[in-house]
Amino acid sequence: MKKLALILLVTLTCSCQTYRTITPTISASPRTEYKLEKPIIIAFKDSRQTAKNNAPIIDSLKTDLKRIYGDNITFASFYDKTDNGRVAIKIDIKEIGSTFGTRVIKYQSYYNQVTAVSSSISTYWGSSVSSVIVSQPVIRNNYSAQGYWVGTSYLNVTLVDKLHKGDDIYDFPFVGEDMQSNTWGYKSAKTAAEKSWSKVSIHLLELIDSISLKLIESE
Repeated sequence: MKKLALILLVTLTCSCQTYRTITPTISASPRTEYKLEKPIIIAFKDSRQTAKNNAPIIDSLKTDLKRIYGDNITFASFYDKTDNGRVAIKIDIKEIGSTFGTRVIKYQSYYNQVTAVSSSISTYWGSSVSSVIVSQPVIRNNYSAQGYWVGTSYLNVTLVDKLHKGDDIYDFPFVGEDMQSNTWGYKSAKTAAEKSWSKVSIHLLELIDSISLKLIESE
């Protein structure tokens, strides 16, 4: 009966998969120590399957990047052609959010079952009483269902280099994950999503910083 109830609980939970997203932010100090002659072109596209309103997410990222890099960056449409002599970073947002799921854990518990047995014998010569205590190990299978949130952030970043003769294009897939138990419900979902995004945003800033440094050296 317990197994049936557990299976029913897992089935109902899995059939009501829950997804939560966040508005990502980027925390970093402004890069005020340099000034690029030709700003880096940055463009966004939100290709998430779960995206309903992508404007707040893209606007938030643009605001934070502009605060960090100032006039060293400029924004364009994702499908705009990159002019010669320029460098563009095209950021395709694949995922930013948390998905709820369950997992069933089977484990065994061991305990001793103690049984006391007594017998009484009456004979012509008298009565005899004997007692025996039997200790026997017993194995019991147990099942436990756990709910958790998996936060995933995935950016596919394309670097278009029209500064050099090769007109090279490079892809940088940045993926971060984090898992949180469902202790605090939607708060746990937000924590998982934010932590996964934090891992990705660090790599995004590292890439922009690296490109900025190379452009400074080439000017």
